[in-house]
Amino acid sequence: MTRRSEHDELPDITSTSNPLILVPIDLSTGRIYLTTAPGYKSIVWFQNRGACRIHRDMAKDVGRLRANGIHRVVTLMAGDELLDAEMHDLSPELMRNGMQWTHLPLPRGAGEDRFFREELSEVSKILRQDLKDGKAFAFHVDQWEYRMEVYLPSIILALDPLPSAIRASAMAKGSLGYARALSR
Repeated sequence: MTRRSEHDELPDITSTSNPLILVPIDLSTGRIYLTTAPGYKSIVWFQNRGACRIHRDMAKDVGRLRANGIHRVVTLMAGDELLDAEMHDLSPELMRNGMQWTHLPLPRGAGEDRFFREELSEVSKILRQDLKDGKAFAFHVDQWEYRMEVYLPSIILALDPLPSAIRASAMAKGSLGYARALSR
């Protein structure tokens, strides 16, 4: 881990210092995964602790996903968020590795919710077929954020009709809590 100056409190986060994690969620229809954003770059401020630079390596992260059997990456970040995180090379890198990419951005405002649910209905057909065919896929966002807690239960229910809404919410909350703990 490299430090930028003697005044910085926090080390950089890289693909080497913090390897990409995969958090499984077992559904009756198969296993899905959550992961951190491959190739993500940013500067993050941790209150009362300082800032750290996140500089993930796209090729290394995608290689790790592929080595773990991931066939498709489902991006839950909006297009502008991908560009802000310098992730413009995600789709080409996935293609170079023989992997599929699906873009399903989470809503950032109430007005976007209806469009997300319509898109989820379409995307879930592809993802259910992947599950049926035994092909693994992973959802990613930039951070384990609040929007995931809101929308992950809907994603779970779109892929698996068996759990109740309460159970899907508990599955989402538990998986996100585990992901946050692993990311520290």
